[in-house]
Amino acid sequence: MREWWGHCKTEWRLSVRGAHLWLLLFVGATHAWLVHSLNKDWKHFGYYIHQFEFLFLGALAILAVLSGVYSARRDRANGVEQLMGSIPYSSVSRWSAKFIVFTIPFLLFAIAPVVIYLWGWKTRFPDASLYPALFLLSMIVPMLYAGMLGWFLGVLLNNRFGYFLGFLLFFLHIYGGMLMIVPNLPKAARLLPNFLLLDYKSMSYFDDQWGFSHDLSFWMHRGFYFFLAGTLFFLFILAAASRRKERGIRVHRTAAFLCLMAAVVCLISHVAIKSGQKEIGSSMAPLSAADFAALYDTEVVVVKPVIDYELAIEPLGGENVRIKATLLNPDALEPANSTVSLLLNPLFEVETVKADEKILTFQRNDNRLDIELPEALSKGTALTVLYKGKIKDHHTTSDGLMTPIHAANKWKVNLPADFEWYPQAANGHSGPRSVTVTYPEPIRLFSNFDRLERAVEAKQQVVRFQSKDARGFSLWGGALKEIAVSSDGFHTKAVVNELVDDEYARKQVNIFHHANRMMEELYQPESMTPAAALLLRDWIQSGVRGSYLTPAGYFQMQGYLFNGLYSDEEAVKRIISCLVASYELFSGPLGEENESIFLGALSAYLEQQLDGEGYQFSASSAGMEGVEPLIAYIKAHGKEQNERLLRDLYNELRNNESAVPDIAALLQKAR
Repeated sequence: MREWWGHCKTEWRLSVRGAHLWLLLFVGATHAWLVHSLNKDWKHFGYYIHQFEFLFLGALAILAVLSGVYSARRDRANGVEQLMGSIPYSSVSRWSAKFIVFTIPFLLFAIAPVVIYLWGWKTRFPDASLYPALFLLSMIVPMLYAGMLGWFLGVLLNNRFGYFLGFLLFFLHIYGGMLMIVPNLPKAARLLPNFLLLDYKSMSYFDDQWGFSHDLSFWMHRGFYFFLAGTLFFLFILAAASRRKERGIRVHRTAAFLCLMAAVVCLISHVAIKSGQKEIGSSMAPLSAADFAALYDTEVVVVKPVIDYELAIEPLGGENVRIKATLLNPDALEPANSTVSLLLNPLFEVETVKADEKILTFQRNDNRLDIELPEALSKGTALTVLYKGKIKDHHTTSDGLMTPIHAANKWKVNLPADFEWYPQAANGHSGPRSVTVTYPEPIRLFSNFDRLERAVEAKQQVVRFQSKDARGFSLWGGALKEIAVSSDGFHTKAVVNELVDDEYARKQVNIFHHANRMMEELYQPESMTPAAALLLRDWIQSGVRGSYLTPAGYFQMQGYLFNGLYSDEEAVKRIISCLVASYELFSGPLGEENESIFLGALSAYLEQQLDGEGYQFSASSAGMEGVEPLIAYIKAHGKEQNERLLRDLYNELRNNESAVPDIAALLQKAR
């Protein structure tokens, strides 16, 4: 240990005396400032730190490779080996010390995002999880590998070809594997190139809604490159020790072999896990216009809230979950005979069904569960269904990464009502009135229902929810928080990532809230509900850029709306477009010009309502050619005249969706 420490001090003194270290630090600091300047306006701190990590460290990783080549060639050019040849030392001690000192600036670069996140956590988000700091800290591994790869190439090659080869290998690590991700290949063949990319995976391991991934394959990826770097290091030590005829060569050979085997195990385990997961959807190709339109063409299930549930959820690991669902008042289902019919996702295997303590017989047919009730089912008798299953449906992103669609584990819960994860009435009109959920701590649970109370009992949280509208019960959990706005009998809430700026998120929720209320006042859509729940969707993970109303009754909103990408005007337009399509105000798609006219008029009216509430709307109507007279009229007149104009415009478009309305005639009529 004393010898190793002595080598460290010597290498450090030599390093600080040269210009190489200070040049690296200057380049790194300058690059950090440039990246921060590009991303400082993001309102989602998690998205900011994710972008900073990728843009900052991704570029500096190539610098680590080239610096490794340079440092190895510099020692050879300076004749260090000849000078040290007659001095007794251990190759492991000397070269490990030298490599550690060489990587110090790159390790400082790697922990820069961690420091930024901890600062944000301390000053802005004290209730947020510390897991992102651990996630970001893992970037040390690719940096170590990049430096070791460059060093290894610099030792192997005597000329400047090492720089070219280092750059080429880095390019293949970052982009080359992407060329091999072909949709027609088998799943394993598609997943391998992505896994071998140096750090492109980080771009798909962040989700606007769920934050940084807990996926085991991410840590296998980090383990793979850690052990690969170890393999290169011990191969280098083996070569150096062999030249000096040192003892312990067998130990170095064994260490290199074990590191290589560990890397192979990480690779094989990743493929084995992903091969066992089921692909439900794929965004290997962008959605067509017809595919996107189909998202809106879904029937939202409207139910009468009459059933009281108790749901005890037990994550079992490996995507398995066991659920004990108790219907406290099954008589509310009004069974026509001795059989009650429920809907339950066929991926769940029903273990037992009981009425109080009496075991009942049942039959399964796809997602239908028919239960034979006892002849004398007294009022107040509870019906309990115990079932378990593996939630393994996954979505393949455009870069070949498989991400879970639904989940129920210790760090994430995504169980929408239309997933049929709890027994639902097959009659189609009876739904949950209240739901009491039992789930292991410490994950935070949210729903489209109102959360009434939360208690903790023996490391289990018991949360009681109550229906706010005639929708099914959806449950979400993770690094999330809830932003709610209520007024005039309307209620809007968004369940967003815990690192979204509170003030900005509230502004976006307020826009949606007023837009939803405006739709009710103007057009009274049939599928309208005064209570709206919003959940963000990451377009990279899903392949869907727009926002829409889901069959479960909540709105999937574009994640960028809460990231700060759009101006207030653009946010208003996109939210109104979502509501117009979701509520199916028109029987078919409007033409481009008519859509511009209708959305422009509604946006101007909503902006007038929001004026003075902290929003910044520009006076221009760029991109609204032909709509200026409507916008000017709306800004100059009051609520009554504007509502009359907007109803007349709607009736004109609904009666003839292809014909461009006579705006002058509409304005004359409104006056």
